[in-house]
Amino acid sequence: MIDKNNNESNSKEGLALSKVVWSTGLVKEEMGKKLNDWAMKVEDELKLMTTAETAEMQQWNKQSIRRLPECFTDLNKKAYKPQFVSFGPYHNWDSHLRLMEKHKRRALLHFLKKSRKPLASYIAALAKVAPNLKDSYDSLGSTSEEDPDRFLMMMILDGCFMLEVLRTWTSQQTHDYSYSDPIFSAHGKLHVVPNIRRDMIMLENQLPMLLLTTLLAVENEETQQDEESVNKLIREFCFPNPWFPLDFPIGECLHLLDVYRSSLLREDTVKRAKRRILRNVF
Repeated sequence: MIDKNNNESNSKEGLALSKVVWSTGLVKEEMGKKLNDWAMKVEDELKLMTTAETAEMQQWNKQSIRRLPECFTDLNKKAYKPQFVSFGPYHNWDSHLRLMEKHKRRALLHFLKKSRKPLASYIAALAKVAPNLKDSYDSLGSTSEEDPDRFLMMMILDGCFMLEVLRTWTSQQTHDYSYSDPIFSAHGKLHVVPNIRRDMIMLENQLPMLLLTTLLAVENEETQQDEESVNKLIREFCFPNPWFPLDFPIGECLHLLDVYRSSLLREDTVKRAKRRILRNVF
């Protein structure tokens, strides 16, 4: 009786194994439909890996703005998340940041007024590069994925707001903003913009450099905006210290944080800054 049970058990195990057999010759024996479909899908994906650079590798190469793992953010949530303003899709719907959305809208109107270009021109230019903008992020969430129009609206609002913050900071004039403007006035630059600067150098709060250069190219009626001019604008904003050297090219950068990082990592940056400090002290 024991031998019979063992035989039946072995028989069942053999039958189960026979259902998952999938040889190199793609021979299958009575596989279940789900398992069969899955195996065929894996085989198809395997065929795509015969080329030197797969679609997977290309996708990873495009991504430059990633979410941080929860094992980092859980240690100190405020250290890794914006506290004042959101840029990009990752924190766009955080409730404590929604107050700044009305200021983004104001900045867009001022940007358009000064550029004297219709909003449609910016939308048309950004629509052409929208896939590249999306590919810069590792995950957009269901809202941005399902509604490409909303994604472009967010890119335009965030991009124009960032450019307005950068340009009003480096200018001694308030342009067409009120002297009592909460952000773009002298008072705002002193008490509010430092909080915005802090949020602008967070990894999860970045905008692709392609967005900024495209907006400026339309504004200046150019086919392509010089990236070094954008890099310099960012460096002047991120390093307000007059002793910090800004008169050097840093090449192509992915976003504002990349400009910040590349500027700090230049071998001669610290040496030149020290020399300028010493000249002013002695």
